Amino acid sequence: MQGIPYDPAEYQFKLALVLRQYDKVLHLMETSNLVGQALIAYVRKKGYPEIALHFVQDPSTRFELALDCGNLEVAVETAKMIDKDSCWNRLAEEAILQGNHPVAEMAFQRVQNYARLSFLYIVTGEYAKARKMLKIAELRKDIVSRFQDTLFVGDVENRVRLLRELGQAPLAYLTAKTHGLEDEAEQILSSCPDAPSDAAKNVKTKSVYFTPPVPVLRLADKPWPKVERKAEPQEQIFQTPARRPSAGGQTDFWKEAEGTVETPQAPRRASITALRNAREQKPAEPVVDLDGGDWDLDEELELATPTSDLKSPTSDGASADTSSTPKGMSMALKWTQSSNQAVDHAAAGSFETAMQLYHQQVGIVNFQRLKSFFLSVSQSSFAFISPDGCCPPLRMGLLRSQGTESDVSIERPLPEVCFKLPVAEQQLTAAHRATTMGKFSEALGLYHRVLFSLLFASVATNEVYEKVQRYMATCATYILGINIEMLRKDFTVEQPDNSKRILELSAYFTRLPLEPEHIRLSLRSAMTTAYKYGNYKIAMSFAQALLELKPSPNVADKARAVITNCERNPTDKVPIEFDPFNKFKICGKSLTPIYETTTNISNSQAPPVTVNDALRSALGGTYFRPEYRGQLDPVTELTQIGVQTTGMPRPTGASDSIHSNWGR
Repeated sequence: MQGIPYDPAEYQFKLALVLRQYDKVLHLMETSNLVGQALIAYVRKKGYPEIALHFVQDPSTRFELALDCGNLEVAVETAKMIDKDSCWNRLAEEAILQGNHPVAEMAFQRVQNYARLSFLYIVTGEYAKARKMLKIAELRKDIVSRFQDTLFVGDVENRVRLLRELGQAPLAYLTAKTHGLEDEAEQILSSCPDAPSDAAKNVKTKSVYFTPPVPVLRLADKPWPKVERKAEPQEQIFQTPARRPSAGGQTDFWKEAEGTVETPQAPRRASITALRNAREQKPAEPVVDLDGGDWDLDEELELATPTSDLKSPTSDGASADTSSTPKGMSMALKWTQSSNQAVDHAAAGSFETAMQLYHQQVGIVNFQRLKSFFLSVSQSSFAFISPDGCCPPLRMGLLRSQGTESDVSIERPLPEVCFKLPVAEQQLTAAHRATTMGKFSEALGLYHRVLFSLLFASVATNEVYEKVQRYMATCATYILGINIEMLRKDFTVEQPDNSKRILELSAYFTRLPLEPEHIRLSLRSAMTTAYKYGNYKIAMSFAQALLELKPSPNVADKARAVITNCERNPTDKVPIEFDPFNKFKICGKSLTPIYETTTNISNSQAPPVTVNDALRSALGGTYFRPEYRGQLDPVTELTQIGVQTTGMPRPTGASDSIHSNWGR
């Protein structure tokens, strides 16, 4: 048998490249006979143009590789060596994509592309250079470019003069007249009295001066800012001083491998230093792992990393590819990560996580009533700014102050919400006024609206938090009271013989913690109802309680008269389930009392239930009997009775919510 010698350098090179063993790649390039365009094409195809760039001498190939890896410095250097219009045009396009307008300006100047050069000056706010382009267009006698440049820089005088030179006297007259150049218009009219006669009739009096927008930021010679990214391992190895090509004499390592160029010792020592630095950062002999490892099987997948148990809206630029510059995090995602308040998630447009938070915190299950509030919050938390008529509007998040008026956090931003506490206070006052006037249907709608809007109010301090909780409890109490009173009125009309239930509802209404004016009105109504049905003992107690609240003289005289008449026969004709001497809460579902103790509950047909056994809503604090667990709360029309909740979160740094044990 005869052995056939072979050189394993090529497959070793390709394997090292796949395993990302860049120190071994460098060693093989320096010591092996790796030559030819095929290997360069292989490196480029595998996505490593920056590696091939440092070992290629041909200007055309270097230019292509520089564009592939976005290296404008090498691209400019090689374009100067090639000096072809096609290269300069491609360089200009790449420079514009990277926001490097100085390089794009140089490329346009090399190919004398005056039209794109003028537009570039306008976009970057360089109006002084744009005016120079106007002068160059005059010297070149380029009429189209000259007229276009006058529009770019807003030079009306030059535009009028150009139109006169072209014999367009009507257009010149209209331009001068419209822009207020009366002297120019008179000169045109005197020199050509017949031509602009029809044009004078068509001058618009409400025209708008066409001028380019004033640049907010003049870029001058600075390119667009870029996000600095960490250099790749192959860049750290190959971009050492010994590997960088110099302008004077470049070392071609492909020719070194052929033996045509003598290999100097200084570069080899420098490369050894680079290899040692690289080996300190990663293992010298990587192990091939089929489950991942150095094959980077997982790096090619764009998988979102969960930051909490709740789903968050996808970032506008989250990418797992570390070879490209990551985009910034969207403002909506920052809001959801910076806050545990459901309103901030709703403002970010993450309705799903907002609903989850509302369910966890206060037990809301009926979100249909809150649809308009969700939409209002999400739409009002962003401002849309139109930079130009031909560009889509920019969506910018509105940030709210945290604590003081000027305290806006950039690291932990929170959105501005449209539902404010002062507005809720005004609506609550209007609801109280409607209740005083007896407009219960109108008042019921107002109390519901205030309750719903308080769910979407921003809570920045403990004082605001306590107010929100107090107003929610007030709304729930008044909704319960109005439900009792409206049901009593329905019984009075539909079932007048059901005197027991009518008397009970009128008595329950008096035990709610209402405003003093409304307590007086409820006592008057209960006193009148009890006296009408012959329950003189209870009517007398209502009259005495009414006098303690110091009503108006007419009402006080009527209460004293009721007491005088009831003292003659202090009995109750209709026995009802009402003990004025035993404290109780009212069930929001059955509208029956839930006493604090079991004393004197013999008249109740329902099983004895105390306050300790009752279920309490986390939204408003209404009490319910245990048999209603799992049903919809008829007071708020949002929450589920008996569901475990955590309570509305306090501001950061405050103590735990006072409602954390509600819904037990």
